[in-house]
Amino acid sequence: MHLPAPVEELGEGQRTARRARQAIGSGGVTTVLGTAGLVLGLSVIFGPTRHLRIAWLLPLVGVRFDLDPLSGIFIAATGAVAIAVGIYAAGYAQRETWARFPMVVLPLFVAGMLLVPAAGSITTFLLAWELMAAASLILVLTDHRRGAVRFAGIFYAVMTASR
Repeated sequence: MHLPAPVEELGEGQRTARRARQAIGSGGVTTVLGTAGLVLGLSVIFGPTRHLRIAWLLPLVGVRFDLDPLSGIFIAATGAVAIAVGIYAAGYAQRETWARFPMVVLPLFVAGMLLVPAAGSITTFLLAWELMAAASLILVLTDHRRGAVRFAGIFYAVMTASR
């Protein structure tokens, strides 16, 4: 089995290639999630409502998703925007030399955004909302070396925690 070399041993070209693969992977997953959201949202807008309950996922309460035409509008709109974000993020993450962690968090943020309007119970809504809020905070703090970004991140954390 071949293990990847530590970053210190990689040449500049290899680091750039690895960063490009990670950025394209993150953008690709985000685009796929957006496409799934767009298709699902449109199918619910023009088709029957859908209900999904996963009882084993959370003890006692489970997870419930209810998709109706109103939630379909928000899911389709979020999916359409996520497609553009995924395409743009692949190039942006390479140019701005994002670390690996924000590239992993971007698809999680999109997943949270798609799950919030589909939530069919308070517990499911809160889980999806917290996923979205935590991922959003991490994305805001990506460029944490700048003072204004740190201030914005702290402000955002305080505002999302003070419900």
